[in-house]
This record gives sequence, structure tokens and C-alpha cells, in this order.
Amino acid sequence: MKAKGVIRQQVRWAESRTYFYWRLRRRLRDFEVFNSIATTTAAGPTASRKKIMADLEALVPQNVWRDDKTMVQWFETHSEEVQRFINAKRFEVEAQVVREALERATVAVDEDAQEVAEAVAALKSSLKGLSAQSKDLLKQALAEL
Repeated sequence: MKAKGVIRQQVRWAESRTYFYWRLRRRLRDFEVFNSIATTTAAGPTASRKKIMADLEALVPQNVWRDDKTMVQWFETHSEEVQRFINAKRFEVEAQVVREALERATVAVDEDAQEVAEAVAALKSSLKGLSAQSKDLLKQALAEL
């Protein structure tokens, strides 16, 4: 199975409990980070797990990323850095949702009044899902226009 790329390594029976304990803890932390980013908007999960994990991998030293136990310990000791990463990614996701709603509204303006009303309603719905901090940043950006 290793030759086919299905598994990373063979686990000896004597070490299997420890190996899978740390593997499970690592995966749970990965999912915790992803879920806190992906479900930030009213629209539900909009972020790609693969992209978020690739961005997280870029944040972590390679020797830490490859070892599950070390990665779990890194999560625990760098909780502030992880939280900053989560906040930055949340903002990116929220900005993408707003950007898509604005694009739909722009396309609808070229059509008719009913479609404009629907696009504005979709934009309002997207904005309701934003955090208070993101709404303030959006207001500041719009005030500059």
C-alpha cells in the first residue's frame, strides 16, 4: 500500500496505539482550524480545505508539519499565532463572499429591476453573516470610495 501512495508508512503493532493517538489528535486540530474558518459566514462552508491546509502548512516549519505529535504540541504552544491565522483566513472568506455578492449585483444591474432587488437582498444576507470587526472594516473601505 505504501508503494501505491495509500499510506505514508507502515506502523508496527507495538507502536500503533501511540501512533494513532497522535494522528487522531493532529487530525482533530486540523479539522478544528478548518471548521472555524469555513463556517464563518451565513452562506456556510465556502473555503477549500485543501487550500487552508496548504496555507497552514506554509506557516509551520516543515520538520514540525511532518510529525503528528510535534504538530499537536506546536498548535498548543503557538495558539496566538494559530488564532491570527484563523482570523486572517476568516476575513479572506468573508471578503470573498462579499465580492461574489457584489459581482452578482453588478451583473443584475445590467438586467432588470427584479434581478437588482434579488442581488441586493443576497448582498444584505451575505453582510449579515460578517463579524462586527469585518463590518467595520467594510464600512471604512466603502467610506474611502
